[in-house]
Amino acid sequence: MNLYEKIVEVRKVASGFSKDTKGFGYEYVSGNQILNKIKEKMNEVGLILQPSAKVGEHELFCYTSAKGQEKVDIQVWGNMAYTWINAEKPDEREIVDWAYYGQQEDISKSFGSALTYSERYFLLKYFGLPTDEDDPDGKDTSGKQTTKPTSTAFKLSESQIKRLFALGQAAGYQKIAIIDQIKKKFEKEPDKLTKLEYDKVCEGYGAKANEKK
Repeated sequence: MNLYEKIVEVRKVASGFSKDTKGFGYEYVSGNQILNKIKEKMNEVGLILQPSAKVGEHELFCYTSAKGQEKVDIQVWGNMAYTWINAEKPDEREIVDWAYYGQQEDISKSFGSALTYSERYFLLKYFGLPTDEDDPDGKDTSGKQTTKPTSTAFKLSESQIKRLFALGQAAGYQKIAIIDQIKKKFEKEPDKLTKLEYDKVCEGYGAKANEKK
């Protein structure tokens, strides 16, 4: 079989899925169901799906949780592609441009979840299947309200303090040096920084860390 015939064989399997997940008045095909069965068929016919991601961008996302707590997540996004490859004839390839998006409290978790969801949604959308409980229509986000960072009425959380020191150490500074630098620049302890000052410090250490790579 050529590449496209193999993709068609996988598509036949995909068309037989049932909606096995419910949420907020919708029924969906779960991610586990499609990934397990499609990969079995891909192995059977000799079809490879190869992902490739480019270095993207990231930024802080401030919001108030349903419990009224001030939270800060890290959003990541970038361009990527998925390449279908015929294992019997590796020169037969089909490249599909795609993208990744993720948001978690830690940047590595954000990137990991972005890749996980990207693969799932690529397969679901490529084969024209209804999405699962992670689809925006099946997820309740009413308890999360975005907030605009301000220079006042802001208190750094423990996780934010840890992130600041982690960035500083990645940039090549010891903890005591980081504290001293912040005191000299802002005349205050790290945990007393405003949101704007905190963002500025993290951005500076992040850029320094990237230069060292």
